Amino acid sequence: METLSKNEIVTEIYTALSGANPPSDQPPEQVFNALAHNLVARICNQQTAGFDNVFAKVEHHMIWNSPEIRQWLIVNFLETLKNVSTWSDLDYEVFEQWLGPETHVAWRWLEKRWQGNRSLADAVRKDKS
Repeated sequence: METLSKNEIVTEIYTALSGANPPSDQPPEQVFNALAHNLVARICNQQTAGFDNVFAKVEHHMIWNSPEIRQWLIVNFLETLKNVSTWSDLDYEVFEQWLGPETHVAWRWLEKRWQGNRSLADAVRKDKS
């Protein structure tokens, strides 16, 4: 199991797209938000170079890190990507071609949790009531 910090993980994933480092003054969750917006904009412009690298890094960290990091990636990267896609009127299924096996399972888990809701947060609130 790897013992990288969230900052190190988000930097690996972010730099996999273009080689540029993320802004150092932003928390990892904001970096994932910026990355999700960037991925959606790129796919809308049919500029998918580097997507293989990004999703390979996500898959790597889904496999080789703790359950806590895995959950953090699901909520802060995958769910954010789905939300940004939805808000941009983009079918988030377009990203499935780049998902690895473990990431794909997490992606499907989010879909099941979202059923009948606008987001995972809505589904959680519904479960608690």
